[in-house]
Amino acid sequence: EAGAIAAPPAVMNAVIDAVGTESDSIIFDNYGNENWKGITMDGVSNSSIMEYVRISGVETGFVPNQPIAGGGAVILLNSSPVLKHMTINNNTAFWGAGILMGWSDPTLSHVDILDNYAISAGGGMYIAASNPVIENVNIRRNTVEVGGAYKLGGGIVIDSCDEIMLNQMEISNNTASRGAGIYVQNSSVILTQVSFYGNSIQIGDCECHDAECPYEPCEGLGGGIYLSEAFSIMKNVTMSSNSALDHGGGIFSYKSNFALVNSLIWGNEPEPIYSFMSGDGQPDIIYSDIEGGWEGEGNIDADPLFTNPENG
Repeated sequence: EAGAIAAPPAVMNAVIDAVGTESDSIIFDNYGNENWKGITMDGVSNSSIMEYVRISGVETGFVPNQPIAGGGAVILLNSSPVLKHMTINNNTAFWGAGILMGWSDPTLSHVDILDNYAISAGGGMYIAASNPVIENVNIRRNTVEVGGAYKLGGGIVIDSCDEIMLNQMEISNNTASRGAGIYVQNSSVILTQVSFYGNSIQIGDCECHDAECPYEPCEGLGGGIYLSEAFSIMKNVTMSSNSALDHGGGIFSYKSNFALVNSLIWGNEPEPIYSFMSGDGQPDIIYSDIEGGWEGEGNIDADPLFTNPENG
């Protein structure tokens, strides 16, 4: 439950070589042992590899007085391992239920992060002050508990990162009270060939549920991606069938600047893009198909005629 103190996970600070095969994965699971609290890598270099590994069944809560804790299946602290061909699913944590990283530079490739549940933030991943390489990663059906403060980033939270590149990813069917697909805060992120679909906002306990909240934009906003005092470049991005309760079914931007190039934003509710208190004015959007239209070079407003719109 929220605020519970969990036993610390297994901590690794040596070279890790956990390599299975496509037909014979290495499996980490609780197998009925409630003391299973996942894997923590502290000070691990890029000589460490986890490949064809499955991690599930982790249940943790809030861990006080630690620089980064309360994460789920994998916690990375000052580490840069290589994680390839992994499945991280059905884990529960305070935040970062799939992966929680701080001050780390890992490489993630061909990783599926599925069906994880966070109490506070980052159902799939919580990335803080890190510079990972992330490509060919699927973030699906992750959830952040509804109600109370924060409850953001159903798929991913990106917090205080200089520059992160997300390449060739699918972010789908994640839920949160704010930023159901991705929540970006005080960070710079570049997205290339990333698809968002079916991500949805579930309401929390904020009393206003509006972009013009007197305190700051709160719950009910940003179905696909929520940018908060952030910078983003999105190239060849598709956003469809994402939903928010008040604003920004596809993109919600708060005191942020972003550019959108060669992208498709269609079928998001209640509107494709909502920009509130942007630092340098309106977003820079070019050569994109935006439902309802958007002023900019090469932009169009044409139904893409999805063959299966409910599934992106």
